[in-house]
Amino acid sequence: MKKFLKWLFNTLGLLIAIPFALPYLITRSTLLFVSFGEILSLLPDLAGSQIRIGYYRLTLRKCSKDVSMICFGSFFTKPDSEIGKGVLISAHCTLGMVTLCDNVAIGSGTHILSGKHQHGFSEIDVPILEQKGRYERVVVGQNTWIGNNSVIMANLGKQNVVGAGSIVTKDTGDYLIVAGNPARVIRSLLDPQPVSPQNSQVV
Repeated sequence: MKKFLKWLFNTLGLLIAIPFALPYLITRSTLLFVSFGEILSLLPDLAGSQIRIGYYRLTLRKCSKDVSMICFGSFFTKPDSEIGKGVLISAHCTLGMVTLCDNVAIGSGTHILSGKHQHGFSEIDVPILEQKGRYERVVVGQNTWIGNNSVIMANLGKQNVVGAGSIVTKDTGDYLIVAGNPARVIRSLLDPQPVSPQNSQVV
């Protein structure tokens, strides 16, 4: 019965999402992709999550049918993104070009950018909004937990724990606890001893 209900909700979410996904699927317009994602982000509760999952199954480069939840107010800005199974995206998150590996948990108010260089600023006489940057894929490793209100601009390794409010600007290794602005390694999950402030590496 549980498997049947899960299948039913997944199917209903997918069917309801089809009219919202069709404009993007026909035109491949990123503006339409983001716009309908923003509209669907305003649907509340579990029903809204199922419809959002259905929408991203239809529009993203890859999206598992076994995503845990995509909560209220959260949306993607790049259709080239990927979501693995068991992923939880809490409320009010904005996600750029990202690969979320299996069982990633993202706290509320977190923003994952398309790398560190998506905005250009080096040309002195050119308005800042007219300067081009470049988008880079950010990979969040399997079983990683990102605390509320963090900003992620670089790859996170497997089974990282990111403290709330952290700003991650450099790639991290596996099995690390990182926190701060800029984020530093607090300790390894494989070693109970914390890293001393003198030896703590900025990530």
